[in-house]
Amino acid sequence: VTKANKHHAFLEETYGGSMRELELLLANFAVSGSRSSGVNKIEPISKVNLRDKDKLLNPSVVLENLRQTMTDYQSRLEDTSNELNRVKDLYDKINEQCEAYKELIWSRNENREKIQEELAVTNKKLNHWRSECAEKDALIDAMSLDLQNVKHCFEREKNSIVEAKNEIQKLTRAHQVDVEEKLTFLHGLYQHLTAGCVVMKQPDSMMSKF
Repeated sequence: VTKANKHHAFLEETYGGSMRELELLLANFAVSGSRSSGVNKIEPISKVNLRDKDKLLNPSVVLENLRQTMTDYQSRLEDTSNELNRVKDLYDKINEQCEAYKELIWSRNENREKIQEELAVTNKKLNHWRSECAEKDALIDAMSLDLQNVKHCFEREKNSIVEAKNEIQKLTRAHQVDVEEKLTFLHGLYQHLTAGCVVMKQPDSMMSKF
């Protein structure tokens, strides 16, 4: 009987220690903000020890706390898994957007390089055209100067022609006057010869011009 009592006391001490260890673990790993409600909970192990260290803990209460703790951990795990899936979906979506942006940036860079090449060719053509325009401008300036010189020469020639024309007109009028005077003289001489009387005039007369 003594041996059985000792063995019983040992078992009670071992059982009580195990229950207290289990409750201590539950107290240390308890989840704050529990989702379960309407469940009887035991007080923390520290308060139990202060009130009655020899009082055995109720196994059903410890198991209920264990169930509640595991349920809370399971709920938190599900929430964490859902959040992880949501973050993964968000990551996949962002990754797809990044790939799309990469394609867009690559396309824009390719277009930019193409535009830069076309711009370089256009600038080269523009510089060539500017050189040609400068040459044309120089040629136009030279031709304008030649044209002005030609116009001046034309004006001089025109003036010379006008002067020559005026001189010709003067000479023509003088010639006509001279011819008329000679014709008049010859007509008078003819009449005198016909009449049988020829009168010699002064040396500076019309006769001296023949």
